[in-house]
Amino acid sequence: MAAKRKGNNRPKPRTQILRMQASLLVGATDATIPLHIRAAAARAWDVLEERLRIIDGKPLPGHLKPERESRSRRAQAHKAVLSIAASDLPSSHGQ
Repeated sequence: MAAKRKGNNRPKPRTQILRMQASLLVGATDATIPLHIRAAAARAWDVLEERLRIIDGKPLPGHLKPERESRSRRAQAHKAVLSIAASDLPSSHGQ
């Protein structure tokens, strides 16, 4: 049995979409149905797939970009490197 929302008898939106996709898949793969109707069923299935992605909270591919390091962080790191004294560095002599 499908998951139900509290307070009413309607299935959750994700369950509704999956049911609609199942019936569209049957219509889109039935060779007795005219081609233009099968194409419309395939487009509707694709739209429902997009709705599932939105419901699941998944971003579009390529929309998540890594956060750039702020200039102040880079400046702090640069200052830290410049503040290292030469005496703190290991000697490069053959010891």
